[in-house]
Amino acid sequence: MWRFTLRRTGQLLLMLVVASVVVFLVIEHAPGDPARFQLGLSATPAQLAIERHKLGLDSSVANRYLIWLRHALELNLGKSYSTGLPVTTTIATASGYTFRLDALAIVIGVVLGLPVGVLAALRRGTRIDAVISAAAAIALSVPSFALGTLLILLFSVHFRLMPPAGAGTPGQSLASTLRFTLMPAVTLALPFAAVLVRYVRLELGDVMGRAYVLTARSLGLRPRTVLYDAWRNALIPTITVMGIQVGRLLAGAIITETVFSYPGLGYLTIQSIQGLDYPVVEGVLLFAAAIFLVVMFAVDLAVGLADPRVRIGAR
Repeated sequence: MWRFTLRRTGQLLLMLVVASVVVFLVIEHAPGDPARFQLGLSATPAQLAIERHKLGLDSSVANRYLIWLRHALELNLGKSYSTGLPVTTTIATASGYTFRLDALAIVIGVVLGLPVGVLAALRRGTRIDAVISAAAAIALSVPSFALGTLLILLFSVHFRLMPPAGAGTPGQSLASTLRFTLMPAVTLALPFAAVLVRYVRLELGDVMGRAYVLTARSLGLRPRTVLYDAWRNALIPTITVMGIQVGRLLAGAIITETVFSYPGLGYLTIQSIQGLDYPVVEGVLLFAAAIFLVVMFAVDLAVGLADPRVRIGAR
């Protein structure tokens, strides 16, 4: 296991470096001049030259990348053009909201998706399976902005049960926090649950039709024991898919947070792009890529721990 862990750790570090290069180059070629943005349209060429030197924009791209990477490793991502606050502070504040939202969405998605997927697999080919499959397909096909808008119209405008936007105020009660978080969490959780339903139905249904399961049934083993053994074999691809979905959520749900004006990483990204606040955009992209890669690293370790064949095949 330790060789497998070391190999995956090396791959993680390599992918983090590649992600940092991609993020830096994307922002490097983004439209706009940071020096002009700082000084305004009335700045003279001499003032712009001084400002570019102050920002380090007059050096080579490779040198700027190495300086930026060194500062990033020191958790120094510069200051926001819009607020003047450190980018790390801005990201830390927004990520707290995003992690709170995603935690609730993950709980709802897992609690809803796994048992429904198991039910669909056990009732494969029946009306129950058809209804569940149709509901999962609808949940995946409805865009996030449409689902979020529908929830706002239903629970905020019509029934007046939930606030339509925002995250409340610091220090509010848990009940108030849930009222602000529940609708965006459901918007994220429904597609997540639908993906789990489809994969659990597919994988568990396939395992339930294999020869050893049919043999176990014919020998009179208890259905609970047969289902447990089949579920263990179907768990590996389910863990992988779940990890991808969790990584995507933690990296920031841009559309959902924008619809609900929820002050998380996704909403911060949109606001920073609109304001040409490139240090914040750069920091958020790097942070989101790191979160996704770390989650996938944890998924690889979990899969390797659950199935020794994965560790052997990786040698």
